[in-house]
Amino acid sequence: MSEFNTRLPKVKIKLYELAVLLYNMNQAANDSDVGFADANKTVEMISRELNKTLDLPATSIESLAWAANMMMEKKKFTHPDNIGFNQFIKKIEDRNKLSFNKTYNFFEKKETK
Repeated sequence: MSEFNTRLPKVKIKLYELAVLLYNMNQAANDSDVGFADANKTVEMISRELNKTLDLPATSIESLAWAANMMMEKKKFTHPDNIGFNQFIKKIEDRNKLSFNKTYNFFEKKETK
């Protein structure tokens, strides 16, 4: 374990605060005057710590899924466990008994047969 992992205890942070920090990290990574050495590694480490179930508004998740779907279409979708978008979104669909419409980018109730 590196010195940085043991230097301080964990820090309590609200998800909103984390989202703000992640957004700004992404902005820094894409700014040629600032940069960010390893944004992907940071996101991967945080993603693993956040492997908990949350109840969030569908519209918010649809917006994020839209962006991820667009990245998949460009063959640029990434996941810490190296799975594709379809496998990733299927977990969300199954957990919520929904299907994600990739054409219109929204969730809908799964049709029962």
